[in-house]
Amino acid sequence: MSPRLLACCFIALGFSTASASAQDMVPPKLIKVLPIFFVPKGEDGPTAEQSKRLVQHLEMARARYRELLPNKSTFTIADEQPRVYRSKNTLDFLRDQPEGAAPQMTSPPNISWRRT
Repeated sequence: MSPRLLACCFIALGFSTASASAQDMVPPKLIKVLPIFFVPKGEDGPTAEQSKRLVQHLEMARARYRELLPNKSTFTIADEQPRVYRSKNTLDFLRDQPEGAAPQMTSPPNISWRRT
């Protein structure tokens, strides 16, 4: 994978908008992982091979969780085709950000966190 292309997987659980204590929250029945490529401005998007490899990696992770957690469900992949988020920021800008630009990559305005 190109160092200029970042693959992210977001857990599409979401957060409750109601003000409830942690004890009042019920765990979701299903956990979905949303594969996303985060592409800085001016960089090429993922190739078909890179998309295929990301999905294969998630499938291997899911299989490993099944081994580690027998008789438990693991997660599903929300979309078989990874989505592409094109950042408004350049790679140089992101490299200069604190925390490796993690806040910019995990909180883009068009990624919604929701409970399913």
